[in-house]
Amino acid sequence: MELITRYPKFKAMYEDIYEMCLNMERVMSMFSKELKELDRNTVRYMIDEIQAELDQAKEELEQKRSELKQRRSELEEKKHELSQKDELIQKLKEELEAERAKK
Repeated sequence: MELITRYPKFKAMYEDIYEMCLNMERVMSMFSKELKELDRNTVRYMIDEIQAELDQAKEELEQKRSELKQRRSELEEKKHELSQKDELIQKLKEELEAERAKK
């Protein structure tokens, strides 16, 4: 009462709130609707967060795949170089054996 006496403009708002609280079913329905909306928003937020994590994981996976492809290419190149060196060593061995056989 003191609040209404000091602030008469508050009386209309107070009456609305008081009437609303008298109808508990309406109040519970209002809260129920708000909770449903809050749940919906929470689910959307969680989905967005998971999607962002998934997108980041996909990006990291693509980067790793690219690095792996590059390393495979480098490995194939090294393998080719080793093969050429093995052939050269084999050729030099044969030449050395031929020289020894001549002596």
